[in-house]
Amino acid sequence: MTKVILDSNMIIMLGKGIITISMFEDLLEQKFNLITTSSVIDELKKISEQNKNRIININIKFGLNIIKNKVEIIETKNVTDADDSIFYTSLDLKNKGEVVFVATNDRELRSRLRIAKIPTIYYRDSKSKLELEWKELD
Repeated sequence: MTKVILDSNMIIMLGKGIITISMFEDLLEQKFNLITTSSVIDELKKISEQNKNRIININIKFGLNIIKNKVEIIETKNVTDADDSIFYTSLDLKNKGEVVFVATNDRELRSRLRIAKIPTIYYRDSKSKLELEWKELD
């Protein structure tokens, strides 16, 4: 089954209500499993602990709550950087024959994924919707 890996920002955007899980369903038009990495969860918890901005903390908590029962968390304790954990997890899944997308707005991560021929899903502010980037993957 298709896998969609969520990065920290996408989870925060879910918490803010900017994006919804149904937006992924509309975009992909197929069954998929949402996943993230333990490094992403750790990063969100660290941001929440260190950040004095109550709104950001509430959005993180809402995001983590939304994904609690809907997202599989892949253990990546050996890779502490959240972006690296997403990159290597997506490569690993792709190499095992899985269909994998990474949902991120991080330009650097998207660039790395493009080189690895892994399609990305990102949020386009100007259109207020999720978009798929995979043209370069043909």
